[in-house]
Amino acid sequence: MGPAFLGKRSIKGIPDDAPGHRYPHYHREVCGPPDASKKQGLIVEITDGDGYFYRGQLFYDLVKTTIIRLAYNMAQDLEPHNIGALAVTPGFLRSEAMLEHFGVTENNWKDGTAVDPNFIASETPWFVGRAVAALAADPNVFEKRGKVFSSWNLSDEYGFTDQNGARPHWGNYVKTTIPEYMHKPLDDEFYSYWKLISGKKIGADAWG
Repeated sequence: MGPAFLGKRSIKGIPDDAPGHRYPHYHREVCGPPDASKKQGLIVEITDGDGYFYRGQLFYDLVKTTIIRLAYNMAQDLEPHNIGALAVTPGFLRSEAMLEHFGVTENNWKDGTAVDPNFIASETPWFVGRAVAALAADPNVFEKRGKVFSSWNLSDEYGFTDQNGARPHWGNYVKTTIPEYMHKPLDDEFYSYWKLISGKKIGADAWG
C-alpha cells in the first residue's frame, strides 16, 4: 500500500445521483493521518447499518455492505504497518439533508416526527463524529480493526453524548418501538467466514 492509498479521503467515481450520495456514509475519516513509515494510524469508513440485511435498494445495499468489507480488507493489508481500519454506522442520522427533507431545522427538528415518528430517535452528525474521535483516542483501537461498530454501542462503551447532551440509541429504539426491523449485528462468527480456517493469509506466497 503506497502513499496514494494512505492519503485518500473519499471514494471517487460515485455519481452525484447515486442512492445515499447526499448522506455522509461514503465519507472516510482518516485519523492520524495513517503513516506507514511511523507504523500507526486509523482509517474509519462510515456506512449504514452494522448487519448484512438487505437495505431495500440494490445499489444502495451494495455500497453499504461493500464499505464494511472494505474496512475489513484494509485492516488485513495494513496490519503489518500497525494501521487499523474499521467501519462505523450512525443510527437515524439527522443530517442537513434529512432536516431539509422533513422541512425542519435543527432548532425545531422534533416537528419532523409528524412526517416520520421514528425521527424522534435521530442523532446529529456530531454523535457519529464523536464516536470516531473516541475510537481515535483509544490506545487499544487496533483490537477493533476490520469490524463494523454502531454509534450507539460506541456511546455505551466510551460515554460520549450528542451535541445536545442526549445519548440516542437507535438499537434500543428499534428493539422497543419497531422490532420488526431488528437485525443481527455482525459478530465474530460472521467474520470467521472471511478467513481461512488455518488462519493463513493469501498473499505473494499464496498456495506455497
